[in-house]
Amino acid sequence: MSFTFRQLEIFVSAAADCNFRRTADRMGVSQPSISNQIRALEGHLGHSLFERRRGSPPVLSEDGQIFLGKAKELVLGHQEMHQQSRLTRGSRAVHLAVTSTPLLLDAYIRPKLPAFCEAHPNIVLDFVPLHPTRGAVPMVLGGEVDLAVFTGDFVNDDRLQSEVINTVGVSIYASPALARRASRPGAKLDDLPWIMPPDEFRPTRFMWRTLKDEGIEPANIIARSQFPDVIANMCLEGRGVAVLFDHFAASGLADGRIVKIGPQLPSTSRILLIGARAQRPAAQPAVDLFRQATRTLATR
Repeated sequence: MSFTFRQLEIFVSAAADCNFRRTADRMGVSQPSISNQIRALEGHLGHSLFERRRGSPPVLSEDGQIFLGKAKELVLGHQEMHQQSRLTRGSRAVHLAVTSTPLLLDAYIRPKLPAFCEAHPNIVLDFVPLHPTRGAVPMVLGGEVDLAVFTGDFVNDDRLQSEVINTVGVSIYASPALARRASRPGAKLDDLPWIMPPDEFRPTRFMWRTLKDEGIEPANIIARSQFPDVIANMCLEGRGVAVLFDHFAASGLADGRIVKIGPQLPSTSRILLIGARAQRPAAQPAVDLFRQATRTLATR
């Protein structure tokens, strides 16, 4: 089960109020509804976002403080994308459902939205979170979404139209202090603290396979997150070793907060765009236009 943007909105509001009843009054729902939504979000993330003590207002836990920044970005980004997709919406609007990860949406799709929405005001883009365990292909084949943007292996399925819209490099990164530990005689990269995605998260399988091919099997995983930028931030803080997209590690590499360590991993990870060959007739023109817009990503 994936979290919803409604849960993120409730969490951000509750973090600002530090009072679930006040949040409930402001959002026009019951206090138990607020508590249940936050507990559902905590259950999905696998850790508590608030410290709860009888007779005292809830306060953000350490994990909650870390997650709050990301949640605010996701809520704001989601709102901006929906605002942009509704520009001068006409009465004959065509809805196009697109799924991706928050990181890819922010880095590769959102920069294209203003021009796309201005050129095609009748196309309403509905962004759907990519399911962390089922992945993109079942969502497309099941008719939940029209298109999916994700990283991974090329999809070989006659029912799908698949193309590579960009490639990104991946490497192993760590703080200089951890890199020095790894260089000591007898030290093994496996034994350093690692930060990884959840085991049930589909990209994790690809990551484990890639690392194992290089003789690396992390044995000391100290934290997990399904958000690549959360993993990157923890790595930048020196808390552990992580496999990161080179594009998102560039600033930390430039200012010396992190360095590349270990063997060179396979050079690139593909960013794929897939959609069903048998599209809804009303959606087909919109799908074709979106494909044309994303193809320019390959030249960025």
